[in-house]
Order: sequence, then C-alpha cells, then structure tokens
Amino acid sequence: GARAAGMAGAFLLAAATAVVLTGYACAYALARALLPHKDACVWELADSLFYVPYVPVMLYLVALSLYELAPGGVDARWHRSTVETRMFLALYVVQSVLHVGVLFLKRKVASPALYMVHHTLSISCYGFAFHTGRMHFWAVLDALCEVTNVFLNNLFLFRQLGIQDKLPATYKANGALLWVSYVVFRMALFPAWLWLFYRDVALHPRTTWDAITVFERYAYVGTTAALLLISTLWFGKITRGLMAALGLLKPEAEEAPSAPAAKLKQAPSPADAPASRTRAKVA
Repeated sequence: GARAAGMAGAFLLAAATAVVLTGYACAYALARALLPHKDACVWELADSLFYVPYVPVMLYLVALSLYELAPGGVDARWHRSTVETRMFLALYVVQSVLHVGVLFLKRKVASPALYMVHHTLSISCYGFAFHTGRMHFWAVLDALCEVTNVFLNNLFLFRQLGIQDKLPATYKANGALLWVSYVVFRMALFPAWLWLFYRDVALHPRTTWDAITVFERYAYVGTTAALLLISTLWFGKITRGLMAALGLLKPEAEEAPSAPAAKLKQAPSPADAPASRTRAKVA
C-alpha cells in the first residue's frame, strides 16, 4: 500500500545518503594524499575524484532504465518506473543536495549562480518524480546529458593534478570528446526531449497531459528548456577552451564550467536530471 511504498522510498533515500557520504569521504581522503600543492583546495580535487565512479554508475542506471522503458510506448514513458529509475533518482537527489554544501567548501566555483539554478531545478523535479513514481522515462532521458561530465571531469582532474602538460595529447583529445559529447548529449538531446514530449501530448492528451499535475506539466518542460539555455552558455566556454587548447585561440583566464550531473542534473527533467553534473531532468 501507500505506507509500504513510502517506507521503501525512505529506505532508498537513506541508502543513497550513506552511499554518497561514503563516496565523498573516500574522495576527500584520496585528495589529501594526491594534492600536488599544500595550498591547493582539498575539496576541489575531492569533488572531481567523487565523480570518477559516480557518473559511470549513474549512466549505467540510465542505460538500463531506457532499455526497459523505451520500448513500452506512451504509457511506459509517462506512468511506469523501474528499480533502476528509483535508484537513479534517489542517488541524484541526495547527491545534488549534498553537493550544495560541497560548493561552499570549495575556494572557487565557476558560474555559482548557474550551479544553484541547476541544482534547485533538478532537486525539485527529480524529487517530485521520485515521490509520484511517474514520468521516470523523461528523467533518465534528460540524464543522458551526464555523458558530457565524464570528459569535463577529466579536464578538471588534469588541471587539479597538474598533469595537463605531461599528457598534452590526451588532454586535447579529452577536450575534443567533451565538445562532441556536448553537441550530441546536450545541444541535440534537450531539443529532442522537448519535441518528443510535445508529440506525446499532441497525440495522446488523455494519457499524458490530462493525467498529470500542473507542476509536472510545466516544471519538467521548463527545467529542460532551462538546461538547454544553461548548456548553451556553457557550450560557448567549452568551445573557446577547446580552440585555445588546439592553439586556435588565445587562452582565457576563466575556467570551463564545473561538472554538474548534470548534475543530469540535470529534471525529471522533467534531468542534472538532471542530470548536468543529469539533470532537470525530468524527472
């Protein structure tokens, strides 16, 4: 019944909290051991180290979720959930909440206002999707944007460990892959998400638009549109960074945006959900 479902959700959130806290504790300990300079910020490196296993795990859950839900048609896209989608949403929401605290512990954060907008939208949308159990397909579809954070996080690790000059070819190749992944998994993904959402509503209004709340109707779409806007702003910085690395443009002093989710972060988004680092992902 509803009580059992609520207890299961609470347990899943508690488990996700334990996992994320353990991950950050291990990342912090490793960062202290690896820091090349005593005056470097431990939390900046710890945050990047945390994402090394976190993003692939989240993408694994996203892939399994899409594999199960995508063939199910409009009903699966709007009303079904899976064990993997619930695990993904729980981890994403918990990590996004805790990451707000991590941001305050870091000495320097690129585009802090955009980060806070991203996290607020992602937590709200993904959290609501986790609560209702609906529209999980849209959440994990948005969360495909987390692919870009694999390469973005690598760039931060190169810089924080001071090894970009030791492995210049690898550093440049990773930057090129970041740019390509941004085109596919953000600049193309979010418009595709919006088009598919509109098509379902236009063709099946009773199963879709009429069967969800006002929040789900507008927040998920609005969050995905916001993610597209934020990604467009970041894409300009990433493009300039790549051109500078390839010697086609004079390097800039500012850093590229740090990896959200995301966070996918990326709404249900309606993702991040996202979710940059996935997500608004719906959620």
